[in-house]
Amino acid sequence: MHLIYFQELNGLLLLITYLVDESYFLKPHKRFLLSIPLIYEQGRPMQTYLLHHPTTEQLDQLMTIWLHGNLKAHPFIKADYWRKQAPAVRTALPQAQLIIATTAEKIVGFIGLQGHYVAGIFVQAGAQQQGVGTALLAAAKELTHKLQLSVYVANRPAVAFYHHSGFHVHEQQIDKATNQPEYTMRWHR
Repeated sequence: MHLIYFQELNGLLLLITYLVDESYFLKPHKRFLLSIPLIYEQGRPMQTYLLHHPTTEQLDQLMTIWLHGNLKAHPFIKADYWRKQAPAVRTALPQAQLIIATTAEKIVGFIGLQGHYVAGIFVQAGAQQQGVGTALLAAAKELTHKLQLSVYVANRPAVAFYHHSGFHVHEQQIDKATNQPEYTMRWHR
């Protein structure tokens, strides 16, 4: 027998199915993050959901958001560095657990997870400061009990966002690829 549990959190609907064995012991079976309207961006509902097999068009949208996001957030790193990373990132994206935010079928933000590691969270410039990043991070938190990420110390808005979202600095080190100081930040339930 299956028992189904729904939970709404920050506009996201979490569905958990449990298997009930002969002794009526509940075993978590599957978790699904369902898309329901969250907020409105220019009159259009925004939705978040897991993206399992991105199409070429979706990868193009993700890469545009990724590149523009990095160029804007990291002016202290040469733009050429990000452009050289793009082919490897495009290859890695389909391997990551992707949660995307959309409005009218257009991707406006995404978070990429590799296990408990937040590989990146990116929001299109026109959709920033509208709750997209917060919704994406909330969705990721619903999938796991702990998260870790790296963020450049000089990216003060991102550091503040992560602090506000319950992350704490675990350590500081130098990113060998860019020679920039970065924090390792952690969150857990």
